[in-house]
Amino acid sequence: MPVRRSPRNLSSGVRKNEPEAKNGVQKTRTERKSVTKDMAKIDINLMLYSPTKARRWDPRRSAPGSSPLYTLSMANAGNLDECTRQELLEDWRNEVGSDCDDECFDLEEMCPEWEYCVDPHFEFKWLEVIDGTVTHQKNSHSPAEDIAHCRAFLIRKDRILKPFWEDMEEPEEETAELAFEVFDRFGCLQAQYKTHPVKQGSGAWGDELNDGDILLISELSVSATHRRQKIGSKLIEAMLDLASKKSESFHCFAYPGVLVSEMDRQTSMSTSAVHDEKTIRSRIADVALSFFRHLGFRRVGSSRWLAYSPDGQHPSRLLEADQDFDFPRLERVINAPNAQVIDELI
Repeated sequence: MPVRRSPRNLSSGVRKNEPEAKNGVQKTRTERKSVTKDMAKIDINLMLYSPTKARRWDPRRSAPGSSPLYTLSMANAGNLDECTRQELLEDWRNEVGSDCDDECFDLEEMCPEWEYCVDPHFEFKWLEVIDGTVTHQKNSHSPAEDIAHCRAFLIRKDRILKPFWEDMEEPEEETAELAFEVFDRFGCLQAQYKTHPVKQGSGAWGDELNDGDILLISELSVSATHRRQKIGSKLIEAMLDLASKKSESFHCFAYPGVLVSEMDRQTSMSTSAVHDEKTIRSRIADVALSFFRHLGFRRVGSSRWLAYSPDGQHPSRLLEADQDFDFPRLERVINAPNAQVIDELI
């Protein structure tokens, strides 16, 4: 007659092997943790340069801070250049005596007007500079390197006291071009982009552009070795998210241009005589245009400018990219699908 094993013995045998099993699980978890710790890390960092402007114009209900999308930093006296910091330190030593500990040195106390030196456009109270940088770290033992950069201007349109054109002409070439090409002298959308049978383009934009702040994307670049990873898209999305917290309402504008550095890179890579400078420039511009359209930007009338509305139900957001107004061209330089075109640059 076969001997039946006792359930008690069976359970005790299982318990006997439990520590070994647990150790195996713990070891696996430790190994996974170690591997995770050494995985490549990509961070988006946004920088503001004027706490005074932020306190003055940001909505009181909102206190912009870091988010899951990015880390936000506010400039301080520590952002003064090294030469200025050393000069201030020497002045302080002369005042208090060389025997005093340098740890007592207070930069903000020595230079209360530090914002004037740090903010690139301190004199324009209605303009805030936002810099975005993406860093890549291969593992926990390697240094982080910058792989993408974006600069944008947040323009508090209703705080401009002079005629719109006059104020917008001063800070940057891009602010002047946007003002003169899209708006009239009072800051309203030019009538031709609303009513002209041809110049109104898709007709997606109207008087809503007369109100609210302007987020102007001035520059966007991604290192060639880190493209096709949606890094440029994530950086622009971070900028849009920050603007939505700093403004009651806003529209974002961009002109998909061509960086000189990108022209040089593409030209140096070209081996065919057909790829002359004009062809390469047109090709890069088409890629940039497709990139912004992929993010929801649409052309303002028949101008060269694209705009973005944070309102998901705005007519521009409901307009398919291939339905957006485009300039007629006898010969298209790029015939690749949109996804391929976007990946090629960003």
